[in-house]
Amino acid sequence: MNKKKLVIFLLFFITLASVLTYKLSNKEHVFSEKTETKIRLKTLNFKQALERNLKSQEASLIGPTPLITMERQYTEKEIENMNELQFSTLLSDVKRKLPKKSELKNIPAHALHTTPPIIIEAGKNLGLIKEVILIHPEFQKTAIPFYEECAKDNESPTTIRALCLTNLIIINKKTKLQNYPKEIVDLAKIVTEN
Repeated sequence: MNKKKLVIFLLFFITLASVLTYKLSNKEHVFSEKTETKIRLKTLNFKQALERNLKSQEASLIGPTPLITMERQYTEKEIENMNELQFSTLLSDVKRKLPKKSELKNIPAHALHTTPPIIIEAGKNLGLIKEVILIHPEFQKTAIPFYEECAKDNESPTTIRALCLTNLIIINKKTKLQNYPKEIVDLAKIVTEN
């Protein structure tokens, strides 16, 4: 991480020094607004490309980038205007992207000291569903089967299953907890009973 900040700082400093040198060598020449904007955009694009490159190098230490990290970003407006068909499509996409226990076995031991990125991404995707339901309570009935299936999926990691059960309990108070493994229920109760 320190290397990343140092590289970004050095690149920014070099770019700034280049611009200042150019300005000083051409005292009579004043940058037009377009030229300044182009320089800012090139600097920004260069920094973004560098950051992407550094992130991909960090990811290569962990392994190939899983499909789940290629997430679709929704704007507030898109969420507000979402209809039930779009919500069903979102549920299908999230279901497809939810990690399996077998994927966690592929993560190198040195990367397991933190929460694996595929679990973090799954949490974000489940959070998106929850956010849509808060804005559109009428979609709760559509989400219930998704949450039930997610919580019962033995191939999914326990944390994901517990999060699905927690969200299910929140939107459907009539959920029968005896239909789920005790470890999942215990984790869900930590959140729902407080």
